[in-house]
Parts: sequence; structure tokens; C-alpha cells
Amino acid sequence: LLAAVAIAVSGAIGVYHAGVEAHIFQGLTTCTASGARTLNEILNAPLVRCDQVQFSFLGISMAGWNAILSLSGAALILFLLMKDRRS
Repeated sequence: LLAAVAIAVSGAIGVYHAGVEAHIFQGLTTCTASGARTLNEILNAPLVRCDQVQFSFLGISMAGWNAILSLSGAALILFLLMKDRRS
């Protein structure tokens, strides 16, 4: 059950991030990703926007795939748990 909850939380984050990419939800005001180690590297790092799709597969962003697969996996776990209890 805890696995289903954790996977569902990941799916909810995916839904939110996909919504930010589609401009449905307001994202964070600043979001960047960098492996910088010094302040100078951080200040000069390229900006990676979280409201733009960085990569997509079959027309769905990676955040969208995270939402689809995570919520499907959580639903499958819950279904199997309920099926096992009925037997």
C-alpha cells in the first residue's frame, strides 16, 4: 500500500509539472538545473525553464509520461491489493 501511495505521489507531481509545461498551472518563478559547484558557476549557468518541454516522446512530455505511468502503476497495485483481499 505504501508503494502505491509513493507512486501516486510521483504521478501527482508529474500531473503538476505537465500542467506547468502546458501553462495550465503557474510554476515556480525561477527554476534551473545545474551541476555547478561554485557561486560563479551557479551565476553563469544556463537557464533551464521548467515551463517548457525539454524532451517529448510520442508527443507527450516526460512529465506527462511520469504522470501516466505512475498513476497507472499505483492503480494497478491498488487493484491487485483489492483483488487479493476479496479472494
